Amino acid sequence: MFKKLSVTFVVVLCVFLLCVGLDDLYTSSSSSPGSNIKIPAESYDKFDLIILNGTIIDGTGAPRFQADIGVKNGKIKEIGQLKKEKAHKIIDASGLIVAPGFIESHSNDRPNEVVENPYALSMIHQGVTSLIMGEQGFAPSPYDPNAPFANLEEGFQLLMEKGIAVNYGTYIDQADARMVVLGHQAGEPTAEQLEQMKKIVADAMKSGAFGLSSALVYPPGAYSSTETVIELAKVAAACGGTYKTHVRGEDHTILEEGRGISEAIAIGKAANIPVIINHMKAAGVKAYELGIMGQIAAAVNEARAAGQEVSAQMYPYDYGIIYLNNFFPPWRLEGGKEVYIANLQDTVIRAEIRKEIYEEVETPYFFNFLMVTTGGNWAKTKLTSVVVEENEQYVGKNFYEIAQMMGYDIVGNPKDAVEALFDLTISEYSDPRTSDTTGGLQPTVIVPAYYSEDDLRLGLQQPWVGISCDGFSQKPESPKIHPRCFGSYAKVLGYFSRDEGLFTLEEAVRKMTGLIAGQLKLENRGKLAKGYAADITIFDAGTVNDLATYGSPNVYPAGIKYVIVNGRPVIYAGQLTGSRPGQILRLKDK
Repeated sequence: MFKKLSVTFVVVLCVFLLCVGLDDLYTSSSSSPGSNIKIPAESYDKFDLIILNGTIIDGTGAPRFQADIGVKNGKIKEIGQLKKEKAHKIIDASGLIVAPGFIESHSNDRPNEVVENPYALSMIHQGVTSLIMGEQGFAPSPYDPNAPFANLEEGFQLLMEKGIAVNYGTYIDQADARMVVLGHQAGEPTAEQLEQMKKIVADAMKSGAFGLSSALVYPPGAYSSTETVIELAKVAAACGGTYKTHVRGEDHTILEEGRGISEAIAIGKAANIPVIINHMKAAGVKAYELGIMGQIAAAVNEARAAGQEVSAQMYPYDYGIIYLNNFFPPWRLEGGKEVYIANLQDTVIRAEIRKEIYEEVETPYFFNFLMVTTGGNWAKTKLTSVVVEENEQYVGKNFYEIAQMMGYDIVGNPKDAVEALFDLTISEYSDPRTSDTTGGLQPTVIVPAYYSEDDLRLGLQQPWVGISCDGFSQKPESPKIHPRCFGSYAKVLGYFSRDEGLFTLEEAVRKMTGLIAGQLKLENRGKLAKGYAADITIFDAGTVNDLATYGSPNVYPAGIKYVIVNGRPVIYAGQLTGSRPGQILRLKDK
């Protein structure tokens, strides 16, 4: 009888363990919203989690060393020899690298989008433990009138109510503030309107925004003058924030006064605010031939030598991705999608736009993506996602192929491929689900020549350049957009560091952790040290590799074994645990 009961008990216990999952066995009582995790009956006072036998790379760039890590209440309590200690859970990291969790500081995910993918799957599988909305922040604006929040606090509250696997923070974008006050119109704000914009920025900073961001290459952000951005940046500076920018123009003119890097440095100097350049980039063959990337590095180094705080970030791919309407001159997008759809349906205006694109019209805020990146060769541009179902047939095709499918004679007149762009734009942006600004749902296109291989290497090697994805938190079944959403961090660790020897593994990790935390003024993260948050990524240095390609971008990388957020594993032995321990990250007011 006793033996039968024992067998039954063991079977029941095994089923219970499988049902509750790995994470539930050792999680402390401070579980995140949306979680039903219970404390085990037995309690260990000293540690919740111990990581044994790992090789630690601490995020500072210092040489690796062997040690164990003890975690308690979501923080690193001890680093040393802990093999005799007990914990709710012990991870054996023999043969693996133990690093700080990677910080993705150029996320494009708004809170409602993170709620739809609470595990941030493409990011967490790369080892990312924190997402910072880093180009366009979020504020009350016409970007997404259906969003279930009206300001930063409501967005943060939504995330905590639903529960998220990674930490989340944001910048406030000057274009968001502009849209609230001016709508989708060009021109300078009046003094009263500027004060309204400044109040929006100030309110966001009080809620913990990391600073002011801008996307000056895209409308409506492109409509703002340098002077307007300076005034808004001063508000962020007064709260201890930083200025993070997708600069105005990224081709061979990037160092001209009032454009690109020069404008970013000027804004930082005038507003007395640290500057983070989102993309250290010199796009197009002409920029390569002129050696513009080297000149950018020299300009930034000169500003730094003069005492100005300037740094940058890059994603490690030579192709970029844009929205469909980014091909158009900004003045043709003024007024929003209803206006430019009507313009494209007007044969006279349509012909004018065609001429403006092909003749490489240069203005302070028109970055001609077609001519800069391809020289007008539509075979090098490929549609990667759409909103309208009937246009799915064009996904994965270049614009010559799309034009032919639409019935245009590309053999007789290759320039007619632009007509396919116009027709697709009318179809896609007529759909009420499609946004007409840098936030929200839009069709995407992949474009070449964002970097030459030499320029990519030169940029990544700069000690003040960190790593980012500039992507979205996707699922494997999401639209196939760009491999950087799934592979950026693994590519730097594997291809650029291990295989190519571009920099040491210690330096690669620093570029994803300590350097990024320093850029953001983010305290207590980005480093493995006592008292720091236990955001930890454990990977195999010999096998870590990006598996995503341009043809098949939605593939998780190899070699990421464990991902721990605030002391709780979200990835355990390569598998998702179902835990949602993410927290809201806020800038601490100086």
